[in-house]
Amino acid sequence: MEGKREKRGGGRPFLSLGRKFLLVIGLVIIPVLGAIFLWIGFQQEKEVMNQIMEQVVLTRQWISDCGGVLVDERSRGAEGTIYFFDNKVEIGGKVYRRFCPAMVTKKLSQYALREALYRFHLTSLDLLNPENEPGPFEEESLKRFEKEGLEEIYKAARGS
Repeated sequence: MEGKREKRGGGRPFLSLGRKFLLVIGLVIIPVLGAIFLWIGFQQEKEVMNQIMEQVVLTRQWISDCGGVLVDERSRGAEGTIYFFDNKVEIGGKVYRRFCPAMVTKKLSQYALREALYRFHLTSLDLLNPENEPGPFEEESLKRFEKEGLEEIYKAARGS
């Protein structure tokens, strides 16, 4: 009979050696490629997090080197700000308040979160501002930095 494959014992269909080879390759290659792409994705995400953190640190350093930045206290960027310094400057009928590096960092994080980009939070075990209290992961990480001398700990979370 032409066009029909013979069945081997037990009525199971016969697979040619070429089809078996393709099946085995597919079952091995697809998961391996998936794992490689997943690993590359995590590495890229870690690199992006490092770049953002470096930019935040540089921004804070620049603001510190400048002695803070002056912000119009009626601007949208100053809304809801708690001021730690009472130094005001009046220029041309407008009142400006000094933002320290921590205040700018907090505002940048709020803007980034509002745009659904990312969120960052700088904290310490020795708090000056109770709003900067570390969360459970942060507190555990800070203690590990002190105890174990670690240089970095990462946590990438989506939707939080």
